[in-house]
Amino acid sequence: MRPLMTITLLALLVFTSSAALAGIAVVVNKANPIHQLSDDEVKNIFLGKKTTWPDGKTIVPVTQEGTARHEQFTDSVLDKTVRQFTIYWKKALFTGTGIAPKSFKSDAEVSQFINANQFAIGYIDENSLDGSVSKVTLNK
Repeated sequence: MRPLMTITLLALLVFTSSAALAGIAVVVNKANPIHQLSDDEVKNIFLGKKTTWPDGKTIVPVTQEGTARHEQFTDSVLDKTVRQFTIYWKKALFTGTGIAPKSFKSDAEVSQFINANQFAIGYIDENSLDGSVSKVTLNK
């Protein structure tokens, strides 16, 4: 009985991140050579801890504040509530250590911005993928 429980718990841990993001696609500009990122890299990008792509260009993260997608993303990827995320960035702005990501209200606005900015990264509903941006594969 005990080994079965251990295996079940391990399986849950392995699949938690991808299952939690079910329906959400992390996306970049089609010209961006990045096709995969680790969960930690995505977290560090949206928390302002990773600020440049491997080629040295500045990463431009964008969010969708005020949407269910934003709540799901902050919870499952950033391990924060929306409130904690907002406070995190207000503190960074106040102390001069960072500027919060630009925020949009819809998948279309996020896709449009990323399509126009080679160094941007954001997230949209997988059903909104229309070929104007590239989906990033997330790895553990």
